[in-house]
Amino acid sequence: MVERIKIVWKNRYKIIEGIYRTYFPNKFVAAVAESRLNICESNACGYFDLVGRSEKCLIKGRSCCSGCGCNTDYKVHSLSSYCALKDMGKVPLWDSIMTQEQEDEFKKKHDLK
Repeated sequence: MVERIKIVWKNRYKIIEGIYRTYFPNKFVAAVAESRLNICESNACGYFDLVGRSEKCLIKGRSCCSGCGCNTDYKVHSLSSYCALKDMGKVPLWDSIMTQEQEDEFKKKHDLK
């Protein structure tokens, strides 16, 4: 449980961004999220968990990546997020498309410290 809390804390801004963009998407974000979700759902990496049964999944009962534990619905909407394979030293199936400056601007715009 402590490890899960550390993961959530480390990625809190990406999680907030993903949740925000899930409920307030624009056409560009929706297209990116749909493309990423299609990649995840193909399960080419073997880590897609449709119902969140994996021990690593942070939100049980929802689709997640059992590689990192993230909820796929939120993660694919976060433009600053990338496929968990990258953290495993492998070639990611999709990558972030938001620069650090854009991520900082998002935090500033939404008063996230």
